[in-house]
This record gives sequence, C-alpha cells and structure tokens, in this order.
Amino acid sequence: LLQSYQDDALSSVEVQELFLNEIKNIEKDIIDLQKEYQNKKDILEKLKNINQEYNHLLKQDDEALITIHQDNYKEYQEYIFSIIHKTLMNLSPDDTYRKRDLLKSIERKHQL
Repeated sequence: LLQSYQDDALSSVEVQELFLNEIKNIEKDIIDLQKEYQNKKDILEKLKNINQEYNHLLKQDDEALITIHQDNYKEYQEYIFSIIHKTLMNLSPDDTYRKRDLLKSIERKHQL
C-alpha cells in the first residue's frame, strides 16, 4: 500500500510538473505573440503614416509640379531649355508633330 501511494505521489508530482511546464510554455507563447502583435501594430502605424503622406501628395495636384527657388532659377531654366532643344533636334523634320509646334513656341519665347 505504501509503495502504491509512493508511485501515485510520484506520478502526481510528474503530472503537476508537466502542467507547470505547459503553463510556462503557454506564458512564453503569449509573450511572443504580444511582441509579434506590437511589431505588426507598429508596421501598421508606419503604413498608415505613409498612406496619409501619399494622400496628402495626391491632394496637391493643383500645385506646381516643379518648384524653383530664386537662387537656382537660371540654372533650372537653362537645364529645361536644353532638354527642349535636344528634344526638338531628335524629332524628325519631315513629320508634323503638335509637340514640335509647342516646343518651338516655348523656345522662341525663351529667346525673346
């Protein structure tokens, strides 16, 4: 009877240890899941901020596409007109393009 009691006591201690280990593992899993949740929440917050910035940029459709400071105005102007001139040179002289008319008009205005 004593032997049976000792065997049962050992097995109940083992079962208790098993449950305690299982509880510790579940607590560790909970902590890991909380960390993962926080990481995903941070990523979502960053994406929301990026989305807000993107939407803000989309709303600025009415504003100028290129803004030029007075200091660099001449540099930008020369650069843009060099691009227009190169584009005109690459267009075939035989074909009629509305693009050519527009670019030539801009070029003439610049030369004045």
